[in-house]
Amino acid sequence: MYKRIINTAAICAAVLFSFSCSSTNQSTDNWHTLQQQATHLQNNGDYQTAYDLANRALQLSEHTQGPHSLNTVKCLDTLASIYKDMGNYSKAENYQKRILLINEKHFGENNMKTAQSIDNLIDLYIRTNQYEKAEPLSKRYLTIVQRNFGKEHPQAALANNNLAYLYSNMSDYTQAASYYKHALKILERRPLPKHDLIALTTNNLASMLHKQQRYNEAEVLYNKALTEYKKVRPETHPDIATCLTNLSYLYKDQEQFGKAAETQRQALDIYISTLGEDNLDTLASLQNLTDIYKRAKQPDLQKQAQTQYLDILSKHHI
Repeated sequence: MYKRIINTAAICAAVLFSFSCSSTNQSTDNWHTLQQQATHLQNNGDYQTAYDLANRALQLSEHTQGPHSLNTVKCLDTLASIYKDMGNYSKAENYQKRILLINEKHFGENNMKTAQSIDNLIDLYIRTNQYEKAEPLSKRYLTIVQRNFGKEHPQAALANNNLAYLYSNMSDYTQAASYYKHALKILERRPLPKHDLIALTTNNLASMLHKQQRYNEAEVLYNKALTEYKKVRPETHPDIATCLTNLSYLYKDQEQFGKAAETQRQALDIYISTLGEDNLDTLASLQNLTDIYKRAKQPDLQKQAQTQYLDILSKHHI
C-alpha cells in the first residue's frame, strides 16, 4: 500500500519562513515604536530617556534591517537630533557622518537625500564655529542643488544665501556679498509667492554691511527687508520686530538715538503682543532701550525702561 508522501521539508521551510516574517515584522514594529516614543520624549525635553529608547531602536533596526538600511538611518537621525538638542555636537556629528555614507550608498552622491545629510553636517559645523569644515560641504551642497533643480531655481538661491552666511561668519565679506547678491538676483527673477526668502537674504546682506560699518548701504537694505517682510507677514509678526530691532541697533551705532528708540519701541510692542512680556526678545528690547536712553542722556526714560525690565523679571521669577 502506497502512502502519499508529504513534502515535510517544504512545510517546515514554509513554517520557518512564516515565523521569521512574523518575528521580523514584530521587531520592525518594535524599533519603529521605540523611535517614535524617543522623538516624543525628545520634544518634551526628556533627553536621557529619549536617548535610551532611540539607542534601543537603533540596535533592533541594525539587527533586523541591517546596519546600512534606510530604517537604520531614521534611528541614527533621531539619535543625532537628540545629541544636538543636548549640545553634544561631536556625538551628533558622528551619527550624521554615518547617515551621509549610507545615503551616498543608497541614493548616490548627487541625490537630494544625500544633500540633506550634508546640510545637517553643515549646521553642526556652523554651530561649533568649524567653518573650515563647513565650507567645502556648503559648496558641495550648492552643486548638488544646482544639478537637481538648476542654477536659477529658488532652492539654489537658498543654498547661495547659506553659503554667503558662512562666508560672512568667516569675515570673508567679498565672497559673502557675491553669494548674497546672486541669491537675490535669482529670487527677483523667480520670486516665491508668500515666501520670506527675499526678505531673509536682504536682511542678511544688510547685517553684513552693518558689521562692516557701511551704515548707509545697510540702512537701505534693512528698510527693503522690512518692506519685503510686510508683503508676506502680518504687521505684528516677530520677523518684522526683528527687522525693526536691527534698524534700531544701526541707528544707535550712528548715535541717531531718536530713531533708535522709535524703532526699538515698535519692535517691543510687537514682541509683547505676540510673544509675551517674559520672552527673551522682549527683554532684550528693553535692555536695548535702556542703553539707548542712557547714551542719549535721558535718565527719566532710561529709568522707565529699566524699571519695566526689572518688573518683568520679578513678576515671572526670571
